[in-house]
Amino acid sequence: YSVSAAAVLRFSATHAISTISGLGTVAFDAGTFDLTTPNAVTVPTIEPIGSATTLNLLAPQSFTSLSLTGGTITGPSNLTLSSTFNWSSGTLAAGGKLILSAGSTSTITGGSTKGLNRTLDNSGTLTYSGSQLVIGLSAAVPGVINPDISSKPGKPELRAIPDRTRLADANLTVADIANTTVGRFANIAAL
Repeated sequence: YSVSAAAVLRFSATHAISTISGLGTVAFDAGTFDLTTPNAVTVPTIEPIGSATTLNLLAPQSFTSLSLTGGTITGPSNLTLSSTFNWSSGTLAAGGKLILSAGSTSTITGGSTKGLNRTLDNSGTLTYSGSQLVIGLSAAVPGVINPDISSKPGKPELRAIPDRTRLADANLTVADIANTTVGRFANIAAL
């Protein structure tokens, strides 16, 4: 498929997709879509992925801009986002990683449930101002083990309770952990 500039190519039935290119927008409204070749979709914008949609990444994908407003992204391969990622509802199912590239801007907003079940590798800026983010057993944020997330409007936080005995055994201090943690989360902003 080829999408002209300012055009929108809409899918509302199940397809296996090997190539979509052009300067327009692709919308996956409903159905199951198997992306079978690396970087199968090379248009500037993919939006929205609707609530009745499953996007199955059977090969690594790199998108410029993605809006996830429902549905599920699944499959064994990585998904890299290079510019913008807006997530208000839906599930990132177990499989490969979600990679937010350096220079990218991502937002997690809204009160609908959002399920994160794959590894999140963030090198961009990620802003979380919503609620109902559920981190599954197979999700991971590099450097964070067993996180407990809660959200209070106006007071987002990451709370870590160090095991002082294990720190002493490793010749580390609480300050060492604090400095490392701040570095890991330096690119995450909260409203």
